[in-house]
Amino acid sequence: MTVIVVLSDCPKKLRGDMTKWFIEVNTGVYVGNLNSRVRDELWIRITENIGKGHATMVFSCNNEQHMDFRVHNSYWQPKDFEGIKLMLRPAQKNDTADCSDSSNTPVQGFSNAAKMQYARRKNYKKNSVIPGNCDSYVVLDFETTGLNPQTDEIIEIGALKVENDKIVSTFDLLIKCGKEIPEEITQLTGITNEQLNNEGADLESTIKLLRDFVSDLPVVCHNAPFEQGFLFAACKKLNIDLFNNRIIDTKILARVLLRGMTSYKLKNIAEYFSIPVEQEHRALPDCETTYKVYVKLKELEDL
Repeated sequence: MTVIVVLSDCPKKLRGDMTKWFIEVNTGVYVGNLNSRVRDELWIRITENIGKGHATMVFSCNNEQHMDFRVHNSYWQPKDFEGIKLMLRPAQKNDTADCSDSSNTPVQGFSNAAKMQYARRKNYKKNSVIPGNCDSYVVLDFETTGLNPQTDEIIEIGALKVENDKIVSTFDLLIKCGKEIPEEITQLTGITNEQLNNEGADLESTIKLLRDFVSDLPVVCHNAPFEQGFLFAACKKLNIDLFNNRIIDTKILARVLLRGMTSYKLKNIAEYFSIPVEQEHRALPDCETTYKVYVKLKELEDL
């Protein structure tokens, strides 16, 4: 399938790496023909190595639009509108180009889909300019046997459902693993092979339960490409449709809002906000820390 990637403000090493699979037709614009597996692996590779740069991937797809796209480090956010994916540009306080008056009424010539987007945005706070502005969402975290979604496996999924910035329900399941857990992972997480054998659910039923739990809510993660990579790999393995929920990455938000930190690991950001971290490297406790960090990040912009 045809795949187009646009990169900006990215490391030179990554630009050179892209030429192994693409033709660079203009500065930062790459075109190639790739299968879905290579495409997904390259997207993970891009998001892991682009740093503070920006990436957009567009590819042909068997849907109503005959295409799909992904963005990374972008203030423009994909939004699903009755099965059609659109891009939502964050409203600026002084942005008059989109509105004919102060009531947010769309100017003539806007499509019905655009008018619906404006109607939904009427209830947004006036200073909602950061793409992480959500009051209802799901916080998600995985524990895995390693870092490679193609060869390693998910062993625990934790999630918190949040409404009006208050936790209303939790999701926490161990998952049976097809191989022995490496000793260093057991030492890191405390999860043992015996636990997974006795308490673990199968991956397919867990992913389906997770889909029901998440529904169409935005998903908040810290270092989202990690969870995305394993979720994409699991869905592909099980022949389940990919999750297309809006993703909010607290690591990216922290890089924007907390300039000058030497490390943007979850623990370091929690320490910055004086958030106590009682347990690390377990899915649900990490979700709780991510939730607290996200609330603090939103407060910085008075969202």
